[in-house]
Amino acid sequence: MGADTIILTVATIVGLYMAANIGANDLANAMGTSVGSRALTLKQAVVISIVANLLGAI
Repeated sequence: MGADTIILTVATIVGLYMAANIGANDLANAMGTSVGSRALTLKQAVVISIVANLLGAI
């Protein structure tokens, strides 16, 4: 395995990790208003957040 492959692999892992964290932060802001206004229960918001984060990572 060459150095280029290692660098690409590490960069991909770090990029996916950062994207998941940024998405989770922004999604929490969106779900907070929905739960606060009682449009969604906390359980519904968590399920929607999990699905959205998984689909966003793909």
